Order: sequence, then structure tokens, then C-alpha cells
Amino acid sequence: MAKRRLNHPQGLSSYTTRLAAYGDRLVPPVCLLCYSAPDIGHGLCSHCQSALPINRNPCPVCALPHHGPLPCRRCRENPPPYRAIVAPFVYAKPMSQLIRHLKFQHRLELIRPLAELWLEALSPMADLPIRLIPVPMDRRSLRVRGFNAAVEIARVIGRNLSISTDVKRVVKVRRTPPQSTLSAKQRARIRSGVFKSIAPTTEGLIAVVDDVVTSTETARAVAGCLCTDNNASVVVWAIARAAIPHDVRRL
Repeated sequence: MAKRRLNHPQGLSSYTTRLAAYGDRLVPPVCLLCYSAPDIGHGLCSHCQSALPINRNPCPVCALPHHGPLPCRRCRENPPPYRAIVAPFVYAKPMSQLIRHLKFQHRLELIRPLAELWLEALSPMADLPIRLIPVPMDRRSLRVRGFNAAVEIARVIGRNLSISTDVKRVVKVRRTPPQSTLSAKQRARIRSGVFKSIAPTTEGLIAVVDDVVTSTETARAVAGCLCTDNNASVVVWAIARAAIPHDVRRL
């Protein structure tokens, strides 16, 4: 069964690039999700792309699906340190499959399609940040997985929008259990003191980048350690938003 080739890394010889392009004409790329239909763009076939769950009528602050157009109750009663979460998709099939395949099956060829889907869904954007800060992983987890999906997605988005990606501004100083094993209340308890900003943030708008927002506790913790100066403003950019905190465990 034919599979889609990986994106070519920088520095690949022009000869090899032309050869790969010729191979694509002989064996057209197929859908990265179902493998049964031609890729029409962003690595997906028309059926899989049309099935992506759009985040409709979200809360304007936390992007919780179907809780707009006014802020949801939690955002009103407990305002977060970020200005808003921008998440154009809902964490449901088939988007949840794409993200899980990337993170847990090391399907690195999905990085660029996911970033491009995000860019297409939100283009054009009025306010662009001056810096992207991916949600960091602790060192042990990073060694085990081998890559940080938030970092790789941020780099693709940053290159497309000409925004620098800062992977050193925020560090994760304490290891936590996987969010998929925790309830919303447990996540809220363990987030205190997990992230630390290694430099004061005195700039304008900054975007924290993550793949999925579930309970918003991670977004609140990272944004909170960045908003140490009144001149700083933080938004959160994510591919998908869970409709309820337990969605990541269920899907």
C-alpha cells in the first residue's frame, strides 16, 4: 500500500528533491489518515478533511465549544491570565486521531499538515504576536517521546507567519502525570509551580502554542508565569479544544 512521503528536511540536495517530486507523479500521495484516497491538500483526502470537527460558537475567552458568544461561566467567575484561546477545531474524531497519531505513534509527517490546517482556518488574523512560546515538556518526558509536538507545530506556524519561536523562555520544572490519566480537579491541583519563566516578559502580545487544550489548566499556568509585567499580553494558540475535560481520556 502506497504511503505519503515525509516532508523533505532542509539541506536535501536539489537532485533528490526533483527525484522525489517525480516519484509523487508516478505514485500520487495518499491521505495520511485513511490511506485510501488521494491527498487533496494538507495531507488529507476530501472525505477526511470535510469530517474535521470545527469549533463552532466557542467561548471568546477559553474557546469552549458551543459556549459563545459571551464568555462562559468559568471565565466570568475565574478570569484566566491569557487574553483568549484560539482553537479552530474540536478534539473529536478525526482530529483527535491525527493528534494522537502524531504524539503517541511518532507520525512526524503530521506536523506540517496540522499546522497548515490551523493557519488556513484562521487566515487572515488581525493581531499577530511578536513571539511564539510552545508549552514545554519536562526533560524526562522529552527524552522518552523524542520530540515536543507543541514545539514542532509552533516552528511551522512561525515560519509561515515570520514570527520567532522561543523554546527557552518557559521551562517545566516539575514532572507531572500524563493529563490523560487525571481528572479536571487533579489537573488544577498539580499545575501550581510546574512552569517557570526564565526571563521577565515585558513585550507586547505573545502566543503560547499547544496541540490540545483540555481543562485550560496548562494554558493558565504557562500564561500566568509569563504575565509578570503589565505590558505583556498572552494568547493561546492550539489546534483543538476539548469539549469537556475528559474528552482526551475518552477518545
